[in-house]
Amino acid sequence: MTATEIQPIRTTVKAKAHTAQYKMHKYFARRPYNVFRNLIEHYTNENGIVLDCFCGGGVTIFESLAIGRKVIGVDINPLATFITEMQIQKVDLELLKKFFDSFYNEVYNRLNHFYKINLGEDSGEIEWVEWAYEIKCPFCDSIILLTEENKIRNGVYRCPNADCSSNQQKKIGVKRTDGIPHGSRPLRVKYRSHLTGEVKLHTFSDEEVKQILAYDYDAYMSEDYISPDEPIPQNWDRQLEDCLNAKGIYTFKDLFTKRNYLVNLIIFNEILKLRGQVDEKMLDLLYFSFSASLRHTNNMTRVTDNWEGGRPTSMDKHAYWLPNVYVETNVLDKLKEKMDGVIKGLKYTAKEISGPLKKATSFEELRADCNFMILTQSASHLPLPDKSVDAVITDPPYGSNVQYAELSSFWNVWYQKYRGLDTFIFNEEEAVVNRKANYDWSKDLQHYEEILYSVYSECNRVLKDDGYLVFTFNNKDINVWVALLKAVARAGFYLPEGGVLFQDFIDSYKNTSHLQYSGNIHGDFIYSFRKGTPQLNIDLENVNYQEHVKTVIQQCIERLYNIKDRYTSSELYQEIFSNLINVILQYVVYDMQQNDNKLVEMEKFSNDFIDNFLKKHLTYQDGWWLLREGGAEND
Repeated sequence: MTATEIQPIRTTVKAKAHTAQYKMHKYFARRPYNVFRNLIEHYTNENGIVLDCFCGGGVTIFESLAIGRKVIGVDINPLATFITEMQIQKVDLELLKKFFDSFYNEVYNRLNHFYKINLGEDSGEIEWVEWAYEIKCPFCDSIILLTEENKIRNGVYRCPNADCSSNQQKKIGVKRTDGIPHGSRPLRVKYRSHLTGEVKLHTFSDEEVKQILAYDYDAYMSEDYISPDEPIPQNWDRQLEDCLNAKGIYTFKDLFTKRNYLVNLIIFNEILKLRGQVDEKMLDLLYFSFSASLRHTNNMTRVTDNWEGGRPTSMDKHAYWLPNVYVETNVLDKLKEKMDGVIKGLKYTAKEISGPLKKATSFEELRADCNFMILTQSASHLPLPDKSVDAVITDPPYGSNVQYAELSSFWNVWYQKYRGLDTFIFNEEEAVVNRKANYDWSKDLQHYEEILYSVYSECNRVLKDDGYLVFTFNNKDINVWVALLKAVARAGFYLPEGGVLFQDFIDSYKNTSHLQYSGNIHGDFIYSFRKGTPQLNIDLENVNYQEHVKTVIQQCIERLYNIKDRYTSSELYQEIFSNLINVILQYVVYDMQQNDNKLVEMEKFSNDFIDNFLKKHLTYQDGWWLLREGGAEND
């Protein structure tokens, strides 16, 4: 099949869970690997060149190599390109394991005393310690422990001073963010008993709490340590959204307990000492294992009896979310787990990608005898010839859904020191929309559109005339769709007939916290664009865009509820946006051709417009949307 015969993909596949190499290190919002493999197989032939201009967690790169394509991965975020490259390493795994074991044994023997606990009649090795944050009451200065026992409602806690004015109000209690941060108190420990070998839980006595809080970790600090501690910028979306300063978080160090920051810091510096003494690829994989373990050793970790079998879960939101009760895990345990995970992931890589992997430093090398190229830069200016790429297959940022650069800084603040980079912040040319807008340099929809336009324009330049620009996308904000489609159309792409397909998401991931956020549909729309000028198919001269959108949604609701009487949110939004996408694109085309800026009508929609519209026509009960009795509410 030649490229000129390729038609837009019409069939989906059942999305599968991530394979071992994608589990080595966290990245945000990775798409299902087999969905992208299906796209790559459809739009390219063997030895064809694939470009991913937002390579993120490396799915397009890995899956392209696995089925014999050449591939170029580009991302402005060095964490993304580092993870991507580590996932496709081919090394002597026996030698790597020996190296890992040797390093681990050295740091374990040096540092495991930090996780020994003596409880009088018993002693053991800590698996985790549970802590609760404390605040000082803003009304009476009493110390409030933020445990379930003291919680009145979400985010509000009871002051222990019965005479406090906070207990005399109509709505009693103190918000965590109104209190003054006062540190944390250890509650209980899970440990492996030296006496019996059993895993036990122990609740600390007041005397044990005093001993734990009195431990001097600063005595182990050295002035020679290279420390990645940096202030968390004040003008970040996540700083404001997650109320970090109000929770006592000012630097990246504050995201760890004193013990875990110290142990991580010592391990990090031991890794740095090995530079020039061991093979660079081996050292990168050791640092990669350490970097991956950071996700599990910070204060954004919690234990819930009815979630993940009671095992600690870490950073499962797209936020710097600090639970009021958190767990401090054993850093050494988590490092070993990640070392084992990297070995397992690279075994999968060796099995899945046949033949050698050779990295190109230029397009000429890629075309000759190399098979992948990874660029840490903006995709708005690529070192690639015109019309040199067979397909662009990517997954762009979804508006404000994920603040990639801000969240990645949790790792990049360490990676900066490891690589000797100038900064750990890589967000100036990032294609995102900030959820908060009341601060300097916040990114709005115009910024988002312009960055996407610059990237897709470059994609148009390097893409062959018969190639496709293919990407997945979901968002419930109409204005985000408008910005995205304006960028694509301005860059010289059009949507051919059959160019939109809905792909359901991985079943087991649909209930994760970030997928329950209102900006997400449980699946992705797959767009397949061609190079060319979009065609206007309907007369929009006298159409009021806002009223037209409402009519389209209303017609969609009427059609759906003639079929059955209830729908989930995901089912509703999937159907609504399947109908709206082409309507919005026609608005974009008309606006471009007529230059009358009628899209301003669309941009007046609020980001929760569809939610509000549905609530006027439907009622939500027990997870289902039902028709409202008596018709829609009045505006």
